[in-house]
Amino acid sequence: MKFLIDHNIRGQAQLLLKVIENEGWLNFVAIRFVTFEEMALAIDSSDRAVWRLAQANHMTHIPHFKMYYLPFQEKFLIMVKKLSINT
Repeated sequence: MKFLIDHNIRGQAQLLLKVIENEGWLNFVAIRFVTFEEMALAIDSSDRAVWRLAQANHMTHIPHFKMYYLPFQEKFLIMVKKLSINT
């Protein structure tokens, strides 16, 4: 699973990936966080451009405003668990 991470939440994304790693999910599901920089995407790209790039590369976009809420992190881990069961 690949996730496109907004440019201004790299630190939070790294912490979330650490939680996922500590929970042992990386043993079951390949998870990769991809940055705008890695995708040669400008930080001021339109929402449409970001969405299209994510879709074309089979990624889920995690926008900056989602990472600031604990419920999102919980939902993210639930999604990872469900996907790992289905693979």
